[in-house]
Amino acid sequence: MSSTSFHVLLFLPSLAFIFLVLATFYGARRAYLALCWVPFVLFVLVNVLRQFSAYQPSPVNWPDVSQAIALTGLAQFALGLALCVRAARTGRSYAGLLVAACMTAVPCLLGDRF
Repeated sequence: MSSTSFHVLLFLPSLAFIFLVLATFYGARRAYLALCWVPFVLFVLVNVLRQFSAYQPSPVNWPDVSQAIALTGLAQFALGLALCVRAARTGRSYAGLLVAACMTAVPCLLGDRF
């Protein structure tokens, strides 16, 4: 198994579990808004740590972790779009969900450009 798939299999179920727990108590919309920043912050943190590892070697394969965060953010973006469609069908406001969904797609869009 490649390292990227291992990290995706670690990140995705973890976020899904946290989303389900939060959605149980607060609803799907609030749970998504609470977790939308996680891929972006992890992506920035991994890239900062990658830059620091230029001074001291690290056993972590930072590009694989970064790619796994981007793929997890893409899956979370799909969830956000599904929540936007559901909100539009019920006639509720979905602007905040759309902004949050776009924020989760940032790691996938930036990729290795950061």
